[in-house]
Amino acid sequence: MIRQITLEELTSAAEFDELFDAYRAEAAIDDLPMPSYEAHIYRSMEAAGLLHILGAHQGDRLIGFLSLIVSVLPHYGMTCATAESYFVDARHRRGGPGIKLLRKAESLSEELGAGVLLLSARPGSPLSVILPRSGYAPANTVYYRRLAA
Repeated sequence: MIRQITLEELTSAAEFDELFDAYRAEAAIDDLPMPSYEAHIYRSMEAAGLLHILGAHQGDRLIGFLSLIVSVLPHYGMTCATAESYFVDARHRRGGPGIKLLRKAESLSEELGAGVLLLSARPGSPLSVILPRSGYAPANTVYYRRLAA
């Protein structure tokens, strides 16, 4: 089952720490800090109406999550939704919970007035294969260079 949840519901789930550790390992980018949970930033974003979280559940067990940031992007002058974090436990990926999470993110984004949903995927990752099959087109390639700061 996929449903919208609060940040508190996400982080207080018994499975959150294990899921977040698996997400960190999968989402890590060389030369960048490991993904972290900055509670005060997420709480502020949720309070401002910018952060929306979806949880994927199998029974009462949390097996995945997707966090959306929805705001007007000045570059485009339109409301856009960006999947900030998107993860389903590898043990539960069969059977479509990831696609169901994606479809729910699309409908929630539309409800919130977004004209587009932006996602990123590491080249060669399972998500980079699934997204084009799900109607997503590549838009840009993100490059990074670690700076001294």
